[in-house]
Amino acid sequence: MAIITISRGSLSGGANLAQMTAEALNCECISRELLLESASAAYGLDPKELADALEKPPSLWERITKGRRVYLKILKAALLEHACSGELIYHGHAGHFLLQDLKCVLKVRLIAPMESRIRAAMELKQMSREEAESHIRSIDEIRTRWTKYLYNVDWCDPINFDLVLNLDVMKMNTAKDLICLAVQKTEFKICKSGAMIINNIVLSAKVAAHLAIHKETETLDLDISADDGVVRLKGDIESQKLQPLIMDIVKSVPGVKSIHDELAVKSISPIPT
Repeated sequence: MAIITISRGSLSGGANLAQMTAEALNCECISRELLLESASAAYGLDPKELADALEKPPSLWERITKGRRVYLKILKAALLEHACSGELIYHGHAGHFLLQDLKCVLKVRLIAPMESRIRAAMELKQMSREEAESHIRSIDEIRTRWTKYLYNVDWCDPINFDLVLNLDVMKMNTAKDLICLAVQKTEFKICKSGAMIINNIVLSAKVAAHLAIHKETETLDLDISADDGVVRLKGDIESQKLQPLIMDIVKSVPGVKSIHDELAVKSISPIPT
């Protein structure tokens, strides 16, 4: 059993490495495109809006309204559901952030020489050399801004990964073999208790996602946890009228057995006279 994320710059060979590794380990392989398709189908949202949330830096309005974070809750829940089996490889620059609640994930960073990335862009996108280099640097800059805003980190900082593989000299087969070797180590194996922890995290994420798709509850910032189907909700809400709606939404989430309600209505300080 293995859960692996492969983060890479555009046109670095990440899709190829993910597919090779998935075949070697006999596990599911999910791309950014498949994740968007899965999330949009599960929660009835526009795939383009979800794609923008995963790729583009937020606008000024989104920074004020927290709109981007709503979509990320949905993408996180969708990816975690795939991880529930304990056998998953996801390739996309945001995977290690979307699955950061799971401790058993092997987080891989793939680096490819700029020259090979430029050649790939020229071939696949029919670009000139100048256009290809500009395209790659633009995407890298956008991803840097995306993660800086949402997570306050540099997305390609080695500190965010367990394994950094450089294709400057290393062959793709060697990179695949190193990943397969790493996931056999104790710290990345999923035991019975680890599987239960994953299920609890998945359920918490699904509850957060279902609350996010409702207009009245999309901006709630609650502490949500789950333990064998028992969901605990803690945090402040604007009005007591929201409480029954929240309960109804949470009860509708598959896997929820009962709710431990610790919600409190925000107190408004009196205006000094």
